[in-house]
Amino acid sequence: MSEERVVKRLYQNTPEGSRSVGRPGLRWMDDVREDLRRMGVTNWRIRAHRRDDWKMVVKEAKVLQGQYSHGVVVVHIAQQL
Repeated sequence: MSEERVVKRLYQNTPEGSRSVGRPGLRWMDDVREDLRRMGVTNWRIRAHRRDDWKMVVKEAKVLQGQYSHGVVVVHIAQQL
């Protein structure tokens, strides 16, 4: 078989460049999971399928919005000032 076949070239190819150094960046879903963990929401995937349950979770999240900012409890700091 020919050495010029696309499949063979892809199989034998070595990518150029390198990966960036350090921890991979967080995804949006990682932030959502962290927020749900802080709120104490368990079985969130099942609750998301139940519209009424999920509506309550979203309502609670809206009430708590602003309290958490990347791990820092902003409201408690503001109350201390």
